Amino acid sequence: MLVDIHCCRDVSMAYGKGKKIPSIASLRSEYAAAVEEKKIAYAGYREARTDMRDLLLARENVNRLMNITGPGRERDTERADL
Repeated sequence: MLVDIHCCRDVSMAYGKGKKIPSIASLRSEYAAAVEEKKIAYAGYREARTDMRDLLLARENVNRLMNITGPGRERDTERADL
């Protein structure tokens, strides 16, 4: 009940007095357009994320082959005799 009151208050403040509140059909079409935009944008993000992971994997492989340590890592080349 309290949520409904806040929701109605927010809608009335957003549209002001005398302005018409949009219909459900127009809101649904606006939402559908926003979802389509999101899907397109997320596809680009997914591709960029995959490329980044591939590049990080390649960098790690090169570092391992060249025996290079990354920042914050220390290579244990000597073993402690127990």
